[in-house]
Formats: sequence, structure tokens, C-alpha cells
Amino acid sequence: MKSGLSQIENRVHAELQSRFVLRFFLVSVGLLACSALVCLSLIYLLGPSAVSEKLKLSPSFLCSTALLVAGSCFLQRALGQVKIERQTPFRQALRFAVMAGMLFVAVQSYALWNLVNSQNVAEAQTGVSSFVFVLTGLHGMHFGFAFLCLVFITLKAHVDRYDHEYYWGVTVGTCFWHLLLVVWFCILAVFGIASL
Repeated sequence: MKSGLSQIENRVHAELQSRFVLRFFLVSVGLLACSALVCLSLIYLLGPSAVSEKLKLSPSFLCSTALLVAGSCFLQRALGQVKIERQTPFRQALRFAVMAGMLFVAVQSYALWNLVNSQNVAEAQTGVSSFVFVLTGLHGMHFGFAFLCLVFITLKAHVDRYDHEYYWGVTVGTCFWHLLLVVWFCILAVFGIASL
């Protein structure tokens, strides 16, 4: 009798895990599709910057920086809220962080597109803008992983995975986001030096 209950529990657990994985996949694809639509809208509405002789920091990079800082603040707030077992503000802060991350992906993609389309051919041959593009692209790949982690954490938070006793995933996700913010500031510094 005990093994029969165990098999039923295992099947129920496997079904719940399968549903969660499907939900994670659909939400991630949906958020990335929304990012792509926002990016395409920016491309359509704003178009490329004028071709310039020097590498210059476009306003879209500053906007994406603000979104990255906002996401970092929302995650720090979420971490503080889960530590004191305030589930509703915790989940709300995670949702805001996900929205900031989605918008960051969109604006950063537009900024990279703009960087490629607005560079002068002579400048492109020096390799400076290519170096900045590669740094930004590498940061984007790492951010993509962090964004998927954030989506995972947010979905787990909505099924009561985290509380004041267990919030390790939120801590790791927040620290990773903060680290990416510091790296982004370093990339902006390199960008600033390259544009001198």
C-alpha cells in the first residue's frame, strides 16, 4: 500500500514539475517576444542615428542603463521583502524587475542595432566600435541568462517557493544582477574612453 501511495505522489510531483517547466518556457518566450516587438517599434519610430566620425554614446545606452539600475533596485527591494515575509510586495517587486529586464533587453538591442548602423566605415576599420560591440554583446548574453533566472525566480515565488527562511535563489539572482550592473558601468567607462 505504501509503495502505491509513493508512486501516486511521484506522478503528481512529476506532473507539477512538467507544468512549471511549460509555464517557464511560455513566459520566457512571451517576454522575449515582447522585447523584440518593443525593439522593432523603436527601430521603426526612431530609426538609426546619423553616421558619425567618432564613436558616440547614444541616448538609448543611457536609457538601458537606467532600466538596469531600476531592475537592481526592484530586486534589492524584493530581497528585503521576502526576508520579512511580506509576500505581496515581494512578488510585486519581482514583477517590476522582470518588466525592467524585458525593457532593458529591448532598448539594449535597439542600442546595439543603432551602434552598428551609425558607425562610419573608416571608424569600423579601427576596431574600436567592434570592441565596444563585442563587450556589449557579451554583457547581453550574460544578462539573458540573468533574465531567465529572474523569470524562474518570479514564477517560483508565485508558487510559494520562497519565504523568510528560504530565499537563497532570490539572493543569488539579486547578486548576479548587481554584478552585471557593475560590469555594465565598466563597459560604459570603456565606451567613454574609446569615444575620446
